[in-house]
Amino acid sequence: MNRSLDLMALDLAGTHLIEASAGTGKTYTIASLFLRLLLEKRVPVESILVVTYTVPATDELKTRIRDKLRQAREAFVHGASDDQFMTWLIDRVGGGAQAVGILDDALARFDETAISTIHGFCQRMLREMAFETSSPFETELVADQADMVAAIADDFYRMHITACDVPEFISFARSRRVRPEWFMGLAGQRNLAAAVIPESDHAGAAGNMKAALGVYRNAFTALKEAWPQDRDEIAMTLADPRNFRQNMINAGNAPALLSELDLFLAATRPDLPMPEAMNKFSQEYIEKAKKSTAVFTGHRFLALCETLHEAASALADVMEEVLTSLKVEFLGFLDRALARRKERQGVLHFDDLLLRMHNALLSRSGEALAETVRARFTAALIDEFQDTDPLQYEIFTRCFAGSTLFFIGDPKQAVYSFRGADVFTYAKAAAAVAETNTHTLLHN
Repeated sequence: MNRSLDLMALDLAGTHLIEASAGTGKTYTIASLFLRLLLEKRVPVESILVVTYTVPATDELKTRIRDKLRQAREAFVHGASDDQFMTWLIDRVGGGAQAVGILDDALARFDETAISTIHGFCQRMLREMAFETSSPFETELVADQADMVAAIADDFYRMHITACDVPEFISFARSRRVRPEWFMGLAGQRNLAAAVIPESDHAGAAGNMKAALGVYRNAFTALKEAWPQDRDEIAMTLADPRNFRQNMINAGNAPALLSELDLFLAATRPDLPMPEAMNKFSQEYIEKAKKSTAVFTGHRFLALCETLHEAASALADVMEEVLTSLKVEFLGFLDRALARRKERQGVLHFDDLLLRMHNALLSRSGEALAETVRARFTAALIDEFQDTDPLQYEIFTRCFAGSTLFFIGDPKQAVYSFRGADVFTYAKAAAAVAETNTHTLLHN
């Protein structure tokens, strides 16, 4: 069971998880931990890393931590404070003049503090260790790559939908609202660390579609050839009130059904999906519509319609497989095309910073890089940890294994995947922290 956080008894070594709901004093706790590291452990101000997930949150943390240092300086100058924690810290640290000197130095060099977003941290490490991480020395950071993704989605759509030589597939894809924006949406949903399952088998799916397409076209041709001979008899069958329930098929709607069939069967090739009128000629619909007084028992044309329905259903299933394979194809195409465009333009996106840092840590020189980071930062405080994902979590754990590391977050918000959170990563991280180092902030 999680223990209630005791800020004054908290060990400043190892990995800790502090679970804090909104309004429970999370920012106060972070600023207080920063102050303890500075005064108790004599960690230089530039060696305490504080990471959060948005620029506004970064600005707020900088302001609150600077204010905390000023309040602490005032308290140590006077040797007393109304704040219980500050009073405890004065007694614990002792030596008011020395503490004031440390705080004066920290405030003078506060601009050197490493309080930033996760992207800012990665950018700083990649820039300062460009040689070790094989990172380009001169790149422009862009916050939005939507225009590039849109252009690539347009290219992919033209290649695989517009230029497709199977008209039935084009009409089927459009009926499923497949547009360039459809592919762009896939890019927006993708987690950087997510593996794509299943692997693409576009060639296999296309081969299956070709076979099913032949069956569908043959069934359509058979129906098309029978229609001129059978049309008048079908018209009389539809118009006879003894045959069908009038709320389903009647003499009033029969002409519209026949006209729709005329248009459908006049085409050189059939569309998919088939027109709505064809649904009225499925075996399922005919059986529901048929009266007990029906004077027909069956018809060659209806049997041919059922064969076409079965072929259309099988073809639609295969075309869904093709669309699924195109989703996977697009993500791979996007990765390659986006990398080429950004390389040509000399730019990097925020996501690239995470990917490059992660890849560098997984490389053969990754442990040396992690040791360099640990030498640079003695302690790390990770705010808004509920918004983490597998990539970010692995960056933190590799960089700060064995160091002082605090994860601070609200587990209830870890389900907010729309802003990048991954509840499974949070659960994994929580399980990896010793029970004695897991704390809950209950009140402000």
